[in-house]
Amino acid sequence: MNHSSLWLYSEPLIKSKYPLTKVYFNKTEVSAFQSVNFDWACGGVVSTTEDLLTFIKALNENKLIKAATYQKI
Repeated sequence: MNHSSLWLYSEPLIKSKYPLTKVYFNKTEVSAFQSVNFDWACGGVVSTTEDLLTFIKALNENKLIKAATYQKI
């Protein structure tokens, strides 16, 4: 997963040639705001479809967590 990173906290190993889309609230650009609510599960992970596919394959093939644990999710 060389193209994934945590927004505002890390950089991907291989930087994309495509810029991230700016996010606006009303007319205020809020993309660079650091907010506890935006981090982690609320959208702070930046990735590519290829990296997401790599992740979901590894998850389904029990390479990330044990099958018994996965069944509890």
